[in-house]
Amino acid sequence: MLTHFPELFLPPSKKLDETPFVYWGFECGDGWFTLIKELAEKLNQLPESEEFKVVQVKEKLGTLRFYMRAKDGRKSDALPHSILDLIRQVESQSAVTCEACGNPGKLSHKGGWWKTRCSKTQCATT
Repeated sequence: MLTHFPELFLPPSKKLDETPFVYWGFECGDGWFTLIKELAEKLNQLPESEEFKVVQVKEKLGTLRFYMRAKDGRKSDALPHSILDLIRQVESQSAVTCEACGNPGKLSHKGGWWKTRCSKTQCATT
């Protein structure tokens, strides 16, 4: 992913190197990588995305979170609606996509944790 979309995921300067993505990378299961790749491809087609970079990609409350910031340090609330809409679509899709394998899944609560998993035994137990 990093080699295909370096301008989106890799820090352009020392100033913004202090982001969760730089330290932790993708903080989610492999099942969502297709969603992330599709989002990155769509973002790459938007001219306005050149001004922004990814600062964190993670699972939170059982769904995908994809945070971006302007390369000049502005907060994510400065993101254009075109970018926010794409991110929201992928975050919604993650609620019906198994985080472990990428098959259709269901968001559920078990043992104090929210997870999106399919019905496969090996996915349901992770």
